[in-house]
Amino acid sequence: MIRYSLKKHIFTGVILMIFILSGSTVFASGYSNEIQLTVKQRYEVKSYSASALNGLKGQYKFTALDSSYPMPDGSVENVLRFDLCGQQDQKIILLNFEETGKYEYLLEQVNTNKDNYILDKSKYKISIYIEKSTLGEISSQVIVENDKNEKVGDLVFTNYYDAPYKSVKTGDDLNLFLYIATIIILFSILFAITSVKSRRRAD
Repeated sequence: MIRYSLKKHIFTGVILMIFILSGSTVFASGYSNEIQLTVKQRYEVKSYSASALNGLKGQYKFTALDSSYPMPDGSVENVLRFDLCGQQDQKIILLNFEETGKYEYLLEQVNTNKDNYILDKSKYKISIYIEKSTLGEISSQVIVENDKNEKVGDLVFTNYYDAPYKSVKTGDDLNLFLYIATIIILFSILFAITSVKSRRRAD
């Protein structure tokens, strides 16, 4: 009996080590599984201005692909909408699962296009697996894929702002304009005087 009990404990320990080394999250049996998703916004700004910095806002939509899937607080009809502001911002989405199974979600940026802005239109499919082992332990796994069906590690949206170049008139430009205008006026006066003299001679 002692040998059997010892083998049972060793087997249990090996199973737990496998879960830990595999990167899965292990929860005690009977507890809900809380999954944390971090959504990040990055803005690459090539020309700074007050209006540009005030306009660095992203609008995002997090959607459950089934009405029975858990959703975070603030959701309406299986959709969570939120904004991220500034060059670097992020939001943490918390999901609590009480049953095993596969859960799928979609994350996207839904801003309308604006002049001088290039928006990241990536769509991320998030698959969450909640599983229960033969020992009663609950584990979770999160898989994120982009719209090319490639697995990615982060939920990141990178936007760009680049205002068109506008030349600024300096004092040197103004002086050059006055210099050219003065020359034109002088030539006009000389031309007028020459014309008058020519007429007098002709008379």
